[in-house]
Amino acid sequence: MQKGRRPYARPSAAPVVLTAILLFPFAARCAHGAPPTKDPRGDGRTESAAGEAPLPPWSEMRLLIESTLDAGARRDKNDLLSRSDLTPIFDTLRKKGWTVSDREAITGRTLADGHVLVQQLRSPQGTRLMRKISGEERIYDRLDRITTASGGEALIRDLIKLPDGERYALRKQGVAVPNLLDLLPKDSSAQTRTIRGFDKSTGKIYTRAQLLQQLEKSHESDSRAKETQAGETPASGTNTTGPAARKGAAPRTSN
Repeated sequence: MQKGRRPYARPSAAPVVLTAILLFPFAARCAHGAPPTKDPRGDGRTESAAGEAPLPPWSEMRLLIESTLDAGARRDKNDLLSRSDLTPIFDTLRKKGWTVSDREAITGRTLADGHVLVQQLRSPQGTRLMRKISGEERIYDRLDRITTASGGEALIRDLIKLPDGERYALRKQGVAVPNLLDLLPKDSSAQTRTIRGFDKSTGKIYTRAQLLQQLEKSHESDSRAKETQAGETPASGTNTTGPAARKGAAPRTSN
């Protein structure tokens, strides 16, 4: 050994080994994707590798919808709904993990609060009439179509003032009892007016049952979309450049 030089000391392997141990979990996650997080919300559901939790089950969402409707304005199950009834429902569902993708479309199929049918049937006299006729199939569809005809809005206002207005609103009247079309102003030929599709559905949402039916379809569609997205989206940190990711790619040609 030359004089004045310090003897060579082999570096310890301990720091390297310790670093490898600490970084191993992170490397494993990067190579294979992050595993599902176990019950992050405490509700029995797990998150996917991308951090997306599946939608809550429809049975749970249905209970929330019905309880929200029950907690709002006093409504019977067959009473006419309006757009203001839907706002707290959508907000509650969003807080519970479901943002309804077709919220605007559903809202557009519901009568506005300022619609003459909503205003009249929610008056004290109108509510009494509504409770007598609401059980008849497509009654709201027919009343809605009446409001679009000439003199239709005035007819609805007059109808709720009658003590027996339900006799004229129901599809099956007694002998010599005029129906709603008979009560409309006559057309230019002095004939009873006709309304195209009068007895058919308008495609709108008027009742609780119709809203639940539509939201169940929306839940099924949103669930499928989320599952598809989770299947197509690579997990965070997944190796997309390795041999497995390039499988099936065109082979490189050498010069």
